[in-house]
Order: sequence, then structure tokens, then C-alpha cells
Amino acid sequence: MYKRQRAHPGPAAPAPAAPGPEATVCSCAGVSAARIVRAVDDGADSLDAVRRTTRASTGCGGCTDRVRRLVEEHAARVPA
Repeated sequence: MYKRQRAHPGPAAPAPAAPGPEATVCSCAGVSAARIVRAVDDGADSLDAVRRTTRASTGCGGCTDRVRRLVEEHAARVPA
């Protein structure tokens, strides 16, 4: 009998590029990554503070992880 050989899957696809600063992070409120970063620069130092300032992540909640990640990453770079 013949053995069935699997096709080689080939190289892995490259990771998608990070969205630019004007990319929409929260579609419900129309908030961009740049707006979230600006809110952190202006003193919003938590997810809740960014929610109050920008209304991001207050609709369906689908962007909460992305908003939280942006806040955490940028807050770590902002001098206290």
C-alpha cells in the first residue's frame, strides 16, 4: 500500500503590522489609537480614566483588551 504524505505547509505567514496611530481602536465611539495615547499623555493613567476621557471601550466592550494594552504600554513610557 501507498502511504499518504502530507504536503509541507510552507513558511508561516508574517505577523500583521501594528496599526498606525490614526487607526480606529474603538468603532463604537470612533476613538483612534492616537486619541488614547493623547489621553494618557494628558494624565489618564488607567483604563477607567481613558474610558471617562475618550468614551473608548464603553459601548460593546470588544476593544477593551486593545484599549487596556495601549494604556499600559504608553503609561509605562510617560514620566511620572
